[in-house]
Amino acid sequence: MKIVEKEIRLPNGRTLLHRSIPDASFDEWIAYLFNRPGCEFGTHWSSSEEIPVWDLPLETTAGYIARTFAAPEMWAGQFSKAQIAAGLVFIWNPAYGDVFSAMGEKVSPESQMQVIRSLVPLYEQCFARLCEQGLSHLDECGDNPLNVACYMFWDVCPLHARSEEASLRERDKLCLEVMKSILKIEHEACRESALHGLGHWQGDYPERVKSIIADFLSGHRNPLRPELASYAQAASRGCVL
Repeated sequence: MKIVEKEIRLPNGRTLLHRSIPDASFDEWIAYLFNRPGCEFGTHWSSSEEIPVWDLPLETTAGYIARTFAAPEMWAGQFSKAQIAAGLVFIWNPAYGDVFSAMGEKVSPESQMQVIRSLVPLYEQCFARLCEQGLSHLDECGDNPLNVACYMFWDVCPLHARSEEASLRERDKLCLEVMKSILKIEHEACRESALHGLGHWQGDYPERVKSIIADFLSGHRNPLRPELASYAQAASRGCVL
């Protein structure tokens, strides 16, 4: 991993040592994300001035994100749930960095779509295996930080519905298909996360969201808990927090 150091002079005359990473392998990316102390609630390792800023080309970063999401079995067994949650949240929560700018207009649509498709195996092979069975909106999942990361993905991730922008409608269509696929996973936390996302997208795509949730409520193999069914009905009206 290459780390570049540069002194920056601040307006008050003080100097700040800026450290950045312009080049790193995929394995080094995995270590950068997950090989950290677990974070206490309300804190994150990225806030430390000692942590160099991830500064690889956006196209490269998008590829690394897709590989990370697509094959959790390659890295999940090496780290604790707290480490995994903190690393995943770093990718998609803009409060902790701008790594997810790799999903912006400067990155090819093909790379963006690859990242979105890779969310399905992330849910299947990471969240469904490591999250507690339970509903986060009812505070049922105890202290498992991965449940919070799973539940809040579509809330904090910058993949917001953009129905008014024609250039993003294919991306939006894929996001909706991904949420529909996640609803098929036999795990309450995964389904709750997808419903949470659909609830936030209801304002832009009311008919599509209503159809996806109606199919979910009528087509599942095993009976749903009344609490999850109620949350699904609320999501179809856009009534989620």
